[in-house]
Amino acid sequence: MKTGTLAGVPAKIAFGAWCKIAGSHVLGPLPDEISQVCYFLEGCLGRELVNESESRSAAAVYALCLHMPPKDILNLCLASKYALLQNGISESRIQQPSSKFCFLSSLLRNDFRRIGPELMEKFVATESEKNNLSEMVKAGVLDEAMSVTLESPEASKTTAYSAIANCFVARTCGILNKMEKFEKHDEIIASFSALSNVDFYSINKENFQLLMDEMTTVILSMTNKTLSKRDAAIGYHLCKLGCALAVSRTAIENRCPFILQSTKSLASATLTGLCFASQQCLRRQHRRASSLKDEHEYYTIRLMNLLENFLETVSEYDQEILQKNESIFLNFLRVCLKYGITDDEGDRGSVTLLMLKAIRLLMVNVSHNHLGLSLLDPNQIFMMATSHSKFSSALSGENYKEEFTDSESTKVQLIYLLLCCISLSKTKICFDKVILETFLKGYTAGVGIVDIAMRRLIHLYVEVTEIEESVLKVPFTDQLRWGRAAHGNIVSNGQNEQGGFDLHSKNWEWLLNHIELSRIRSTLSQFPVWDQLVPPPLQNIEKWINADQDNIENRNVASNDENVETCNAPNDEINDASRDNRANDESTTWSWKGNGRDIRYSPAFLLPLILRMVDSSMGCVNYENEAKDARKTGEDESIFCPTRNALSQQVQQLCDKGVLALCLASLSCRCPSLRQLAIAILYHFSRVLDWKEAHELTSWRERPQLLMVLSSLQRGLVARKADRADIESDGSEDATIPLIPAVSAIFLARASLIIAKPGDSLYAPLNRYFLRIKSNFGAYNDLYRLPAFISLFCSSADEGQARRERLWALQQLKDGFLDKYCYRAVVSCHAPELVMTSFRGYASWHRDKDESLESILLLETLITLVKNGGKQAIYHLTVRLGLLSWIRTILVGRPTSQTLSSIESQIVFLRLVSAIVHEVQEASRNQMIGQKTLLAEIESLASPVLHLYC
Repeated sequence: MKTGTLAGVPAKIAFGAWCKIAGSHVLGPLPDEISQVCYFLEGCLGRELVNESESRSAAAVYALCLHMPPKDILNLCLASKYALLQNGISESRIQQPSSKFCFLSSLLRNDFRRIGPELMEKFVATESEKNNLSEMVKAGVLDEAMSVTLESPEASKTTAYSAIANCFVARTCGILNKMEKFEKHDEIIASFSALSNVDFYSINKENFQLLMDEMTTVILSMTNKTLSKRDAAIGYHLCKLGCALAVSRTAIENRCPFILQSTKSLASATLTGLCFASQQCLRRQHRRASSLKDEHEYYTIRLMNLLENFLETVSEYDQEILQKNESIFLNFLRVCLKYGITDDEGDRGSVTLLMLKAIRLLMVNVSHNHLGLSLLDPNQIFMMATSHSKFSSALSGENYKEEFTDSESTKVQLIYLLLCCISLSKTKICFDKVILETFLKGYTAGVGIVDIAMRRLIHLYVEVTEIEESVLKVPFTDQLRWGRAAHGNIVSNGQNEQGGFDLHSKNWEWLLNHIELSRIRSTLSQFPVWDQLVPPPLQNIEKWINADQDNIENRNVASNDENVETCNAPNDEINDASRDNRANDESTTWSWKGNGRDIRYSPAFLLPLILRMVDSSMGCVNYENEAKDARKTGEDESIFCPTRNALSQQVQQLCDKGVLALCLASLSCRCPSLRQLAIAILYHFSRVLDWKEAHELTSWRERPQLLMVLSSLQRGLVARKADRADIESDGSEDATIPLIPAVSAIFLARASLIIAKPGDSLYAPLNRYFLRIKSNFGAYNDLYRLPAFISLFCSSADEGQARRERLWALQQLKDGFLDKYCYRAVVSCHAPELVMTSFRGYASWHRDKDESLESILLLETLITLVKNGGKQAIYHLTVRLGLLSWIRTILVGRPTSQTLSSIESQIVFLRLVSAIVHEVQEASRNQMIGQKTLLAEIESLASPVLHLYC
């Protein structure tokens, strides 16, 4: 017979034999051999209950148990265990291979509500029964059963929970007392697992303090030896229990001096143990063969996660214990820096980013005096990280796997570490241009998580250099080359001082070649209106220890919409934009919602380069004009204006690359300084477009149309300012550039791209739109409206052309509606009503697969209005327009095979229902709209929606 198995013996016979042997114990002590047979049968029955491959046998055993009262089954289980103790069998002989299949614990797992209450009553029963239980608890024969009981949610609601928890804690303290040399630790793993989930508030103070003191001693003894693979498991469970104790309510809320000191000691010991065990596992993980790395990585990831949560939660430590073990923390930092900075995330990507997170959190705690350690200061850690052999390749991220997102990559965690070092350093960290070039190599001039952090890092470099170093060491604007163009441009001076005007354009050739039209189109599809000219501090990363005196963090940081009250917009729009947009849209708009990788440009980084490029050439043009006037000769003027020819060609290339569209879209940015940059560039472009040299460029045939768009916008801004001046009687001058809604700015941007291509199908209607503007000499009057939507969406052209115009108008509305500030512009032309009406009629008469794309776009447009429109939009859509009733009509009015014929349209429609229900619930919770009527309408949607998708 195999150990722990019935080997073909029927379950009924084995169960009957166990019952007779265990029941005969009440008549007197049993022989040693019979007691061991009873214990063996109990283990076999427990194995049958947990053996999934033998479901028939398990069902038979469980059926036999159901025929007996739960109290009788429990008494038999306890009797078989107590018989071993009465016969004087040693504890080591009890721990047989079948003990882990304890029959009582298997019954508790399968049916706790039946057996559990009976067991818990034993702990509050008569003194004789409690004495018997105490003996079994001390011997360890009830460890498994008590672990299952404490982990059960039903047990915590009973009065006996405290008695069981205190017995189990006393048992664990007894085992911990024997583990000073870190030996005989197999029996404690189950106890640790159960204690980690215990409500320590139910444990009395004496047991709680004793448990913390014993844990402190054992964890500190663990740091005096090298951990094997077997020790790593117990080390993890020790640290996990230490974390649970240190952050428990008893430890936090109880301010008794003795418990407070024990809590601090345990917290220090746990932190030391986590760093020690993590360091040991990291070293073994990188030394072992590839086949063994996964085993060590298992505990490494869990230890590092425990360390991260522990550092973010605990702030009170025993400084003496930490100072005695300072070498452990120092070695941990070195190991994390050594293995955390890598150019290949591979299968250990989660481990590497956890290492860098741990360094940053340790630095924050040390710098804010939570840890009394004199570790490497942030300046030294910064220099160690930047001097790492793989630092450059880690920032470039060339070897990273594509499935790692920005937030999960080692690259972003490395940048966060450097930002944290700069913010925590008591002295300014001044790094050289070689390091700046490395930063720029990993920068893509985008608005992703990595690029936002990288741009903040570059900004801090420039600020520190201006303050601490000579201004001559600050990089020139034409040296801020990113990506592949950054190689070798800073170490060798980018400005050729010996060259003249003929070499001026060569300094900016890299920019013309580096700008991509595809990236600008992607930027227009989800424009970052939240971008700022001065990158703000990353609040959760930069922990400035001298924020009130530090000029780098606070200098020149202009908040979004800081002057929104002077942006010449209507008052209700101003209040809406300034009150809600700044706080809420940042977290929702940053994330890329399109397909593929986020390749959007950052207007705040790109526009200063464009302005510097054009403005520097304008300076040369002014110099040439002065020289020409001074000579006053009759020669050909083109001889004296070579820069005008070069700048005209550069502006043509910039317009072809989509820079003009980017500037027009930037008029919707909430940062006033960024809008001023955009206007300055547009002013220079309009000047160049009107030059004689630009007229003579035969390849620039679209120049008149571009000049028409810019002139119309310029007159529109002037007319708007004049109207505001008539309203405001104080006569004050305001130089703030108005904040244009994104739906209007994105329209101008996309129109500038289309109007430059006569072969485009939308060229004729958009060109006709600008030509028909007659008021104020062709001034653009739709600054705060939805431009050309009615004429395009309700086009009277032939079917194919009309469909293209409708799709473009819908796509423009969907992509341009970015915030609450746009809703008034959309409502002014009744766009929501048109979209809702068009979907109803369109879905009923079109059946082609290609034609259903328009109905999907209509639904996606409604989703955008619901999600980005804010509280006023929800009120208007639901109360005024009856969007919920419209949804119900779509579901029950006609067969869904007609209105929602494709699977794609049904999925998008479900997204619309989910979005509107979520927004209505949020608005009702904030008492913005009436609850009863709208919630009743939401409830009425449940049945039709289930009928559609079931």
